[in-house]
Amino acid sequence: MRTIVEIPDDMVEALDKMRTREKASRSKLIRMAIDSFLHARKRSGMQGRPGFGCWGGKGPDGVEHQRRMRSEWGG
Repeated sequence: MRTIVEIPDDMVEALDKMRTREKASRSKLIRMAIDSFLHARKRSGMQGRPGFGCWGGKGPDGVEHQRRMRSEWGG
């Protein structure tokens, strides 16, 4: 797949230095970076929405918690 991505000038300069050192194309370096990013997220369990469901099954549900807190107001 081909795509267009806006990359800041300082990143392009860093890529060009690395490209010369590694004797690799910008495309290859960008693919390697994306691959590394995806693997790191997979290993850390940070896929999708990391906070979604983190309290699932722990304690009362949100509505029950609200009811308990509001009952303290004496209303």
